[in-house]
Amino acid sequence: TDLLLEIAESPEERTKGLSGRETLSLVDGLLFVYPEEGLHGIWMKGMKFPIDIIWFNREKEIIHFESEVHPETFPKAFYPESTALYVLEVSAGRVEKEGWEVGTLFVIEK
Repeated sequence: TDLLLEIAESPEERTKGLSGRETLSLVDGLLFVYPEEGLHGIWMKGMKFPIDIIWFNREKEIIHFESEVHPETFPKAFYPESTALYVLEVSAGRVEKEGWEVGTLFVIEK
C-alpha cells in the first residue's frame, strides 16, 4: 500500500499533530519523526475525528497500534509498549482495512 504522508519533524509540528483539522482529506496520514527512540505518547487534544495510531521502531516495523481512537478520549494519552522512533496517524479503520499488524514492515521514502 502506498501512502501520501505529511511529516511532523519539529517539536511544534509534533505537538500540533492533526488537532483542529476536519479530516485527512489531502493526505493518507501524518508521520511523526522523533530525533530519538522513546515512549512517545499521543493524545486527542483538539481532534475532530477518530484515528488509528501506529508506532514503529528504528527498522520501521510496527511495534504497537491503537485502533479507532476517538476525540472523546482526551486527556488520556496512548503509548507504545516499547520504544518507537516514528508514529503514524491514519484515518480510523485503516489498520484493519490494510491488514497491518505488529511486525509489519514499512518503507518510508522522502
